[in-house]
Amino acid sequence: MNTPKDKEADIASQENADKAPAGLYAVPDTPELNSLLVLEDTLHERLQAAKEVNPDLWPTIVSKLRVDWTYNSNTIEGCTLSRGETHFFLTEGLTVEGKPLKDFTDAQNHAEAMSPQWQRVKKKAHPDEYKK
Repeated sequence: MNTPKDKEADIASQENADKAPAGLYAVPDTPELNSLLVLEDTLHERLQAAKEVNPDLWPTIVSKLRVDWTYNSNTIEGCTLSRGETHFFLTEGLTVEGKPLKDFTDAQNHAEAMSPQWQRVKKKAHPDEYKK
């Protein structure tokens, strides 16, 4: 049961959440969000440890992420390419018979559009640099 103090605390919390720095979204502090952030930190630490153990694996991970990101994004938009066809096209540059040329163009455009994002991540750019 919420007491008047609980309601006051909720209102104060919301007011503070609404005061995000300019250019950033206000996000309320919730237990669900905090648990997801802890999970993200844990997965990030595991990934960093794996990179140190086997640095040759990193380009493979980036390539898989690039293909998955392109495939999932384009599938949402109605693309008929399978994940394997998307991978084949992005790595070999060859189309598959019987598929619309538009699907391959969309995959290429998505991959090219994401290239600047990869570069920002690679150089660990500050979010303010994204506005440029």
